[in-house]
Amino acid sequence: MATLYLLCSWPTSRTSAYDRARVITNGHDRVERTSCENLTLQVASTDNKLHMLKTPIGLAWQVPTTFFVDKILPPLREELNLDALSNRQAFRNAVTKKGKLWGYTDKTPAGCHAEDVKAFSIFQRDVHTVVNAIKRFKPSLFFQNNENSQSELDDRTPGSFPDAYFLCPPSSLESVQWSNIAVPGEYKRIKGADSVDQNIWKISLSMTNCMRRDPRRRFVYGFTIEDTDMRLWYFDRSQIIASQPYNFIDDTRTLLHFILSVNFAKDRDQLGWDPTMARVDVDGQQQYDIEVHSEGSETSIYRTIGILSDYGAGRIVGRGTRVWKAVHVMDGEPTGDHVALKDAWVHGWREREGIKYSRIMQSDYLSEHKDLQQHFITVLSHGDVSVSGKPDRTPIYPPFAVPLEKLPVLLESIRDASVGPASLSSYHFQVHYRVVYKEIGHPLSETNSLLVVFQALLEILVAIRAMHKSGWVHRDISADNILLVEGAAKLTDLEYATNEVRLGKPGRTGTVSFLAVEVSSQTYLFRQPSKIPRCGEKGPTLTQRTRENTDDLSEITPSPEVHDSEEAISDHEFHYNPLHDLESLWWNAVYFTLNREVDEEEVHMQHPDDRKDQLMLAGSLFHQRTMRHDALMTDGFLRYNLQCLHPSLAGITSVLEDARKVLRDAYTEAEKRVDTIDFDVGERLHVYSDMCAHFEKAVKLLGQKDVKIRQFVNNRSRVES
Repeated sequence: MATLYLLCSWPTSRTSAYDRARVITNGHDRVERTSCENLTLQVASTDNKLHMLKTPIGLAWQVPTTFFVDKILPPLREELNLDALSNRQAFRNAVTKKGKLWGYTDKTPAGCHAEDVKAFSIFQRDVHTVVNAIKRFKPSLFFQNNENSQSELDDRTPGSFPDAYFLCPPSSLESVQWSNIAVPGEYKRIKGADSVDQNIWKISLSMTNCMRRDPRRRFVYGFTIEDTDMRLWYFDRSQIIASQPYNFIDDTRTLLHFILSVNFAKDRDQLGWDPTMARVDVDGQQQYDIEVHSEGSETSIYRTIGILSDYGAGRIVGRGTRVWKAVHVMDGEPTGDHVALKDAWVHGWREREGIKYSRIMQSDYLSEHKDLQQHFITVLSHGDVSVSGKPDRTPIYPPFAVPLEKLPVLLESIRDASVGPASLSSYHFQVHYRVVYKEIGHPLSETNSLLVVFQALLEILVAIRAMHKSGWVHRDISADNILLVEGAAKLTDLEYATNEVRLGKPGRTGTVSFLAVEVSSQTYLFRQPSKIPRCGEKGPTLTQRTRENTDDLSEITPSPEVHDSEEAISDHEFHYNPLHDLESLWWNAVYFTLNREVDEEEVHMQHPDDRKDQLMLAGSLFHQRTMRHDALMTDGFLRYNLQCLHPSLAGITSVLEDARKVLRDAYTEAEKRVDTIDFDVGERLHVYSDMCAHFEKAVKLLGQKDVKIRQFVNNRSRVES
């Protein structure tokens, strides 16, 4: 029996093609790309291989075409029997008696001396012929080549439409939008590695656009063709799946199955649209009526008023989080106060955020100190999304050892099964989930006042202490999880909070830019005195050691989330603890001080070389683990390296260094006996009070003269976000 061992972990990156190619931000008109070579996964003790395709948004599992057609495409209607249909005269206008497409009996697309899209005009005609041969059902889609397509990847812009598309509804041909592209397609007339590479990039961008620009999309199908080689694609929030290439001219049965299954799908939800979210017109503006079902109560309808955040929507493999300002709708009319509604795809077996919120608020400590509940965002209702009476979740295609010959059987058997962490601990399937919050706020990352930043961090310090006193750790203290609501700071996003007996379970959970250094390295770092020397007089700085030849002064953005990379570690003794939450809070203070520039007319007070040093330091400190290690563990490291900052921040750098020493001393003392670290460690070592004192010092300094901050600008002109 051949056992399949996947030698590569399933894609967990939260960085999308748009983040890596930087085609959404900064107004770039051309797509930067790297090779999308294939990865091969060897099956132990056999010559069988399973290929993984490398795409700009993660690895794609390449499955047999028959498996893709039978198990992943929308089920073909029973009335559309391919054997019976192939004998119809109407089909003979597209398919020969030998089963080949009529238009390509003499030549293939490569033999058509025309541009890529025009070379596939016969393909478009044959698709129409096949669809028109079906009289019993009305097609839900209309296929069309894009005659204005930029078929060459280097000519594409972020909004470029694909080379071809199945449109829904069919009447949308005159005004093509991403929201009515059901299935995008990409062409290359010539075979070859470069053509495959370009098509993988193009289909990745097009399918990402379908899901990013339409909040109703739960998943999306696509196709690519290089001459005669056709490949089918499937994207959802957990995975990317591609079929093996097949010859669409010779294997017309597979082609017909694909055309008929998407064109005559019974419902739009089979093509990836969400039936619990309806688009409505409100005073000429496009909004959405969204269903929220809380367990034990009736389904409620909320109508969106405007988007609050959709930062995560472009990351296909991930949570796809969107947050709207919304209002409750009853009998078709808005009623009540405005609320915030979050739509996301969360880890299937993780306890839901709304449940954790209730448990934390009902803890003995917060039940006794109800006044502290004001520091948390209030959950009004929440629940998983259901489609056609079933939980809306991504199908499971697990990356673990399985018998190769049993792979299709296994995948089918677990597709609709209830699978928990015991049997699939290495794979994170996603569940569609919605939460309604009472308060509407804006993330701390949007503020332009350093005074507001430190005031907010002081308030969040109170919330963190309350969580720890209640027996919980948060595990994701980040700038986007701190909301400003009418001048007050509130802690949100409790999805990754835990109250397990051994504190936080092992794993790198959090947002990289604010992740505690120990959590990143998955080991205790203070069990012995640090061997890193103290910084002496100012010599070559970190930024001088790591500077590259670049004039790019665009903002260093927070690193992507790594929430779902909780793989097993060799040192099982290490666990997340309250000090890590407090360190994450400190990294927020460092982030706003270092990763923003002073927004003043006197910007010339900072030397241009110092400004470049600041940018390079931010890039290293928030993206390189070793640099973060140095910054936390080395006395004087920050003080000396932060001399590149604007002179008005001199007092703040001292605050950051003093707060760092509080953390260092607490870690050193606590890790003398790791087994004694508990939820009271911060209280016992006076970390809350000491950090509070230092942050209050910053507030006092900034109260005398606030420092206005802004995102970095390029060549003194603002970078459009």
